[in-house]
Amino acid sequence: MARVFLILVILGGGIYFYVKHLGKKEEAPPPPPPVIEIPEPLFLHEAEVAQILRTTKDSDPHVRWAAIELLYRMGHPEAMKLIENTIAMETNAEIRHQAINFLKSAPHKDASRQILPALGDTDIQTRSAALTALGERGDKEIAPEIVKMLSDSEPDVRVKALQALSRLQSKRAEEYRALQDELRRNYQEALELAKQRAKGKTTTGGPSNVWDVGSK
Repeated sequence: MARVFLILVILGGGIYFYVKHLGKKEEAPPPPPPVIEIPEPLFLHEAEVAQILRTTKDSDPHVRWAAIELLYRMGHPEAMKLIENTIAMETNAEIRHQAINFLKSAPHKDASRQILPALGDTDIQTRSAALTALGERGDKEIAPEIVKMLSDSEPDVRVKALQALSRLQSKRAEEYRALQDELRRNYQEALELAKQRAKGKTTTGGPSNVWDVGSK
């Protein structure tokens, strides 16, 4: 009887150990995030691109601008020239404004120069939009051209010129502060490195690196 009881105890303990440790299923790891497929870039044949180029001369100004914007996003070599021509020669003021606003954040070094013709536009809003765009771009080389607009016949345009100059000054100050912060960080890092090297010499009583051997 005792032997049977002992066997039952052993079996019970084994079952308990299996259920508690070996029989417990590990939690499955969370599923990986879904894969987002990036669409392939639009591929057009030369004939199709030529058709888009012809559309930039459409009778409707909105169609013309939509075609130019598409060419820009496609990286077409004539896109920037078409935008410049739009600012200088487009008869629809709304489209000229769109072209100016488009260049306001364009990552092209010559974008500010391409906006400049709009400063001589007969439309007050176009001149004002050009001044705002130039102020946002922050190219300090354009400042003399903005200063000339302080002689504009319209008070609203003169105000926009002053605001553009103020924006240029603010951007200049931001660049200066960023440079000062970088120099300060570099100095602190160099100072900390010098302290660590000095501490290493003090604790070891010898050179902190192999290059100090010849200097002793």
